Amino acid sequence: MNISKIKTYVYTVSKNKYRQELITTMLDKLQFSNWSFIYGKETNPYWVGIHDDFIEMLKTPAPFILLEDDAAEKTYEADIEYPNDAQIIYLGGSSNGEKNIEHYDKSKLTFSKGSRTTPYAMLYGEIDNNYIRPYNMHSHHAVLFLDNKLNEDIIKIIKNNNKAYATDVILAEEMYRRKVYCRKQPMFYQTDGRQNEQTLNYFP
Repeated sequence: MNISKIKTYVYTVSKNKYRQELITTMLDKLQFSNWSFIYGKETNPYWVGIHDDFIEMLKTPAPFILLEDDAAEKTYEADIEYPNDAQIIYLGGSSNGEKNIEHYDKSKLTFSKGSRTTPYAMLYGEIDNNYIRPYNMHSHHAVLFLDNKLNEDIIKIIKNNNKAYATDVILAEEMYRRKVYCRKQPMFYQTDGRQNEQTLNYFP
């Protein structure tokens, strides 16, 4: 799959002019040919406005990509392969994870070493040379959505959440049920000044 040709959304807010300039330059350099900004509302807490925009985005026929406006290139490849049963591919991940980890056998999984606090670390299993399978990861700065049915399910889950939590937390809580994979080496990482390290060094 050549991801530079896939419909791509960049989530931003109007005031983030500098980020918009940077990511425009990056996507032009990487020859993304079908992308656009989603201009979100500024709300408190920040995720309240994101919920509605996320739901609208998920109505797009798969495949499509979500990038946050602070995503930056690390080990980008235009043509990628991925596991045949993949529903979501994280093109960049995070060492931070949801704390509710009672659903899985942790003896067969690995805690990400880059997490801020181990109880909230991302848990993963190794798949192959390019991918891990995360079970509870907090992240959606670079995500490839591949499955329309899953997207419909996520819409229902977000609506039922009633804007109580951020969308990446909602996805983290569902992750263990789904066929979700993440690149071992980030194609994109986050440059918000808080998550740089976590999104660069989540594996090994």
